[in-house]
Amino acid sequence: AMAAAADSASAGKCVGAKSKLAAAVNGDAAWRDVAQRADLLASRGRYADALPFVDEALRLQPGRAELHFGRGQCLGHLCRAAEALGSFEDTLCLEPGHYGAIRGKAASLAKMERWAEAALCLRDPL
Repeated sequence: AMAAAADSASAGKCVGAKSKLAAAVNGDAAWRDVAQRADLLASRGRYADALPFVDEALRLQPGRAELHFGRGQCLGHLCRAAEALGSFEDTLCLEPGHYGAIRGKAASLAKMERWAEAALCLRDPL
């Protein structure tokens, strides 16, 4: 029952993420520069500095799964598990089966001590 409720909530969330994908089709290449800056900062462990750049890239290209995933990673490193979880779920809506997002979602759930959901998250894709 808990998994069914989670699937129902995820399905509603996916509708919003997929509409973001449609909005991104006519996007500008400027997002790449912003995303590269975010990647550089994150690669140096400067997650708090990288996050505004990830958010800006997402504003420009909201339908890019890799940007949602990057946001989730930054938030996870900043110990903001609930927000990271949302970003990993957005990634999975846009790119079902994204291995990194599955692991990030499970880690976020575990950090929030939602053990059963974390275990299900890792078991279901197998």
